[in-house]
Amino acid sequence: MKIRSLLTVVAALSLLLFGVGTAHAVFGVADDVPARDVVIPVICGVDATNEINTNWAIADVLGAGVVDLNGFVAHALAHLHNVSSKHVHDYSYDWTPNDVVVDNCKALTAALSPAEKTDMTVTISGVDYYAGYVVVNQNNGPGPVFTTVLERFTAWVYLVDALKGFASGFNGLSMEFGTNDAANGGLREAFSIGGVSQAITAFTLYPRYFLNNDTALFPDTYNWWMVLLGRNQYNTLNVTSTRFLEGFICDEEENCQSTGIPIPVEFNVIDVGPILPGLPLHPAGFPKGGFALLNIVEHANGIIVGAFTIHGTRNVSTSLPLALTDWYSVFGWSYERAQATSVLASWDVIHPMFRTYCNVPNIPADPYITGIPCVVSVP
Repeated sequence: MKIRSLLTVVAALSLLLFGVGTAHAVFGVADDVPARDVVIPVICGVDATNEINTNWAIADVLGAGVVDLNGFVAHALAHLHNVSSKHVHDYSYDWTPNDVVVDNCKALTAALSPAEKTDMTVTISGVDYYAGYVVVNQNNGPGPVFTTVLERFTAWVYLVDALKGFASGFNGLSMEFGTNDAANGGLREAFSIGGVSQAITAFTLYPRYFLNNDTALFPDTYNWWMVLLGRNQYNTLNVTSTRFLEGFICDEEENCQSTGIPIPVEFNVIDVGPILPGLPLHPAGFPKGGFALLNIVEHANGIIVGAFTIHGTRNVSTSLPLALTDWYSVFGWSYERAQATSVLASWDVIHPMFRTYCNVPNIPADPYITGIPCVVSVP
């Protein structure tokens, strides 16, 4: 076969195998593709002198489509939730074709009532922040309802503290088929295969940490592990629970020590420095670097079945009879920042957390995506 003919065959096979047009996510996997809805974790300083802020930009990448009388091609409501998944406030967004809508945490929270600001306030290592997440639902706004809702949004997120020399970015979460953000098993795509919900599951998370210098001398050197889950730990009539990241923290010299880190709410911001083990890890000085292997484990108690443990991001029925139901999503980021003697020498970075997925029936369809059964066990 001539080379040119071979290339023609390869090109034809590529079209058959992969197709053309809009990129689609692999089912049950966090994937960066245009989406109907997007989800954005947010955090910003409460005090005016604390200028850490979350900024975002959401683009309409389709352009073409039905345009209303005001020239808009898409509407959305941005639902602001606090870290415990309580709905706090709504904001409306509109896009003209190929438009970009920008917003930020400080601007959103400035418009809140005193009670709503209290709902959004968390304390991390003695410092107050507003924190939570935003769910941007397409075709749900003040304008007329469009008959067609398409995968048209891409979102870029920036965690900034500009006057101190810090700025990092990551992509907003793409909910390709729309968002189911209900309290029980939320932050899933509003889509199912064989009746199984589209959760972005995990059995284990693998976050990175790196502390460049002593936080006592450089207070703006710190690491955060930010973990956004599809629900809080259980606190119902029939089921109560405590949820942890359980596993090992390891330094870069193969020294590991067991740990258990509470993750009770939907958006958890963990200051890593205070929880790092001492000897034999990091026997002297700085920098301190390594990673963790952390299973999602929920120790629960039901009034009918007694004590049980959920391994991975599983849901149980909170009405009788108590039983495993479906799965919920989890997303994570490692935020590392190092303060130096000058703003120009300071740096920061954000890494999405690696994971081992749960094995979910029908999801993912890709046989090369490995997972572990996320199950329930009893003592």
